[in-house]
Amino acid sequence: MEFGPMSVRVKILVSSLATDKNLDSMKAAAAELTDNRQSIAVTMQEGDPYYELIADFTMKRAAQYKVVNDIAHTFKFWTWDVQDYQDMIISFPKAIAEIERQKRKQQRRKHRG
Repeated sequence: MEFGPMSVRVKILVSSLATDKNLDSMKAAAAELTDNRQSIAVTMQEGDPYYELIADFTMKRAAQYKVVNDIAHTFKFWTWDVQDYQDMIISFPKAIAEIERQKRKQQRRKHRG
């Protein structure tokens, strides 16, 4: 059974306030990887001690270990000029529908066994 696209979140931690150009670079990287340009959302949040540049988007479903290096490489390429770069975090948040589906599956297993 195949499910829909998977969600991806890329955070780049920087120690100074990001520029509009930095946010545009995040969008460009996500646009290169996404299956749906409408799914791209780029934001900046003030954290402690870093600012977080965050790109959320969807990709065609694949094994995470097969795509994580491509994601990292693409974002490094597009964000090479981000000042005060500290770290990159790539995650694959589950969609609410997928979480609910897994809960129902677990409930069925409990009732069977």
